[in-house]
Amino acid sequence: MNNYLIHKVKPLDRIESGLYLVILHASDIPPHIGIIYNEKYFSLTVAGQTLGDDVQVLKKLIHRKKIKTLFIRLVDGLNSMDNIRNTFLEEKRVQGNITCLFPIKKVLAEMYDKSIARVKFIYDVLPVLYKTKSIDAVYHLNMNEEIENGTFSFTRYTMDDILDRIKSYETEELC
Repeated sequence: MNNYLIHKVKPLDRIESGLYLVILHASDIPPHIGIIYNEKYFSLTVAGQTLGDDVQVLKKLIHRKKIKTLFIRLVDGLNSMDNIRNTFLEEKRVQGNITCLFPIKKVLAEMYDKSIARVKFIYDVLPVLYKTKSIDAVYHLNMNEEIENGTFSFTRYTMDDILDRIKSYETEELC
């Protein structure tokens, strides 16, 4: 299985208003995916939903734990904070085939290309966003060693990898 290459990755200075895909633990298999809209962070995890937390809280966590993170800034699309929040409210938590990408695919499919709703992995979403010229820029934090000449090699993973990770988090949560 070939890796997916992301080019023109630059260090992140600051997060501006707009829409970002956030790939936390970008070099892990699988990573965690969230979304930032106008400096509010949305995410779906085994523990539940994050519904519009201030992005500075996320940035502090990323810096403190040195989390390898990609920020993919998307071009302006037609959406609203309420629509994003409502999409994330549809699922209470990650479980079974409901992954962290599930609500994000719905948001992106409405904004950019309906085909996004059918994909299962972030490395399948990105080519659609590039094809539709929906990606404005790609930034990183804590990934200097993983970025070579502005390129990050994203390791492809399987649904089994996701399900194993979900199961491990559920087990940790029960302990």
